[in-house]
Amino acid sequence: MQAQESSSGARVRLIVDTDAGVDDAQAILTALRAPGVVVEAITTCAGNCAVDQVCINVAKILAAADASAVPVYRGATHPLMGKARPFPDATYWHGADGLGDADIPHEERVVSRLPEHAAALAIATMARRWPGELTLVAIGPLTNVAIALQLEPSLPSLLRRLVFMGGDREFVCVCVCVCVCVCV
Repeated sequence: MQAQESSSGARVRLIVDTDAGVDDAQAILTALRAPGVVVEAITTCAGNCAVDQVCINVAKILAAADASAVPVYRGATHPLMGKARPFPDATYWHGADGLGDADIPHEERVVSRLPEHAAALAIATMARRWPGELTLVAIGPLTNVAIALQLEPSLPSLLRRLVFMGGDREFVCVCVCVCVCVCV
């Protein structure tokens, strides 16, 4: 997808790492339509649902935005702690398909046949190819980011910026308490 120039002429180049739930869909759609922003790639990770469903969700999001040319890389299927400790089930918030069980049409993509660590490899490779130019937006579990860091230890200095969404439903009370204490 070609970036539109912003009013200042600057262009922000993104890699979006996602587990493609309803919230991530909104973030991706916003990025795809933002002036001066180009989404260079989307990397997927299990989280809100299994990684193969995440890949389908990303295909749906890209098709809805007429942005199917954006490359998609399949990522981690489970946390680094191993398969014995899977990601928590998020169907309560995001539905069984991760997108609220909406019947959204999509096109088939080859993405689901890519190797598991293609996402981490893509992050590391693109950061090396365009040092200082990419912003990595991690809006899912940080597994792909951790693996990319193992593949390319200088990743932090190669990225222009890392933006991430942090949180965990297990610690909502702690976060609320901290926010209240800090704000009061």
